[in-house]
Amino acid sequence: MFYRLLAGLLPVALVAACSSSPPPALGPREAISAPGAPSGTGTTEARRLVDLARSLLETPYRYSGSDLRGFDCSGLTSYLFRDVGLALPRTAESQASAGHWVAPDELRLGDLVFFGESRDKPHHVGLVVSHPGQPLTMIHASSSRGVTQTEITSNSYWLPRLRFGRRVLGAR
Repeated sequence: MFYRLLAGLLPVALVAACSSSPPPALGPREAISAPGAPSGTGTTEARRLVDLARSLLETPYRYSGSDLRGFDCSGLTSYLFRDVGLALPRTAESQASAGHWVAPDELRLGDLVFFGESRDKPHHVGLVVSHPGQPLTMIHASSSRGVTQTEITSNSYWLPRLRFGRRVLGAR
């Protein structure tokens, strides 16, 4: 059902670049083990990624940044995955080939989520930090807010730009 809703909104989408300025993040910061989260929905690596991502909240945005001095969107995701021993390509467009494709309604903790005008050229990437059955939420590097947590499902900026996900963990 979510995927059908998403398909109806896709033609409205505009380019969402790492350097774009999204609106403020929606929703509170939630604990990884949210009450009622289905058991077995996250691997140890996924939880480690999310813990590290949450520890980086409020780190400043830095164009082409990929370290603690600041991150852009793909710099953040490559930094996170490097921590669990996986090397991701440097750009969001290149990261869109890592792992395997996942439909937006099948995303889970630790997946990458991509945004843009078309499926062929995503311009923004984030890390899914929510469990299935919860509102889809990501941690990403926003040019206006730095590393931040954003609920995608009810966000009028990000939802129309959501294209697909990639599952890198467990795909090796």
